Amino acid sequence: MSQILTFRPPEVVAFEHGFFASFPDAYFRLSENGNTPVVAFEMGDQKVTLPFSGIKREFKLPEFCADAVMLNIIVQALNFVNILRIGDPIPPEVLTGEASWDPGPNHLAAAERRLSTELVGWSLGQEVPRGDPVRLRQFVAQNVNETAVNEALGQLSGLFGFGADGVGRLTVTMNDISDELAYIMALRERCQSVSSVGQKLKHLGREFTHHASVMADLQPALRLIKAPIQEFGEKLSGVDNKMSEIVTLFGDFESTQGLLRSSRDDLHCRLEPWDGIANDWERVNVTALDPFSITPKLRDLYRFLASRFMPTDEWALVLSRDGDEDDGQVPVVTWFENGQSV
Repeated sequence: MSQILTFRPPEVVAFEHGFFASFPDAYFRLSENGNTPVVAFEMGDQKVTLPFSGIKREFKLPEFCADAVMLNIIVQALNFVNILRIGDPIPPEVLTGEASWDPGPNHLAAAERRLSTELVGWSLGQEVPRGDPVRLRQFVAQNVNETAVNEALGQLSGLFGFGADGVGRLTVTMNDISDELAYIMALRERCQSVSSVGQKLKHLGREFTHHASVMADLQPALRLIKAPIQEFGEKLSGVDNKMSEIVTLFGDFESTQGLLRSSRDDLHCRLEPWDGIANDWERVNVTALDPFSITPKLRDLYRFLASRFMPTDEWALVLSRDGDEDDGQVPVVTWFENGQSV
């Protein structure tokens, strides 16, 4: 019979094994490539990083012992914070599903406008023109106001068979949905900052189209940045589609809340490594650049992108030798892309 484990998840980082208390400066983070959780500390003049898998193996930690469970919880927590130390609180995303950060008042206002627009569009039987900013503004100006929102809530209340307090009940639900949607609106801004990097790369491509050395660094970055921009767009489109399903949205708030929180956490995790890059590129003036100043930025961006978004089937590694195999020459490593050596 399988064992059922029941315990309260720990609220702070704590360990039983003496190893973890041996280095007061120790902290937990992801490796440089962002894929491997490690504990980092200094040993004399040496900086040491140990992967969690090695720690479990070295100290023979059973999978369900307290320290192994704590390491697994830290793996989840590092999706939401960059560093954890012993004694630090576990992020609420891991413990309760709440967010460890707050959207701004402008994001809440944007969420309320967005939800009101979708609600009125449903009431009128009209599709909201989300993809056309000009038409969307016209739709809001012509149709969305407090009276129209209340009428839509009344129509929805009748559909659900609610009594006299139906509009009030749905207003509470609307506020709850807006509170959750506000996080998505904040994350949408951060997604836009990544798209802005892509737009600047395109502009640089036009500016330096005849500068071979710059293009050699720019084109790989421009190609790779398409993947995260597409991923963010697809995730946001999924939320947009859910917002248009008004009956399901208001009729099953728990599922709605779960979807919004799942999208919130997924986007937050994906965007967290981008903040420094996006902020750096926000300061780049693409109209006043020379090749010597832009090339290091392009190379840094490419290294960031390649470690995360390099397609596994895009490159083929070929080892070749010049001349006879027994001539003592060192093998030459050549990378091929789309049939072209680089």
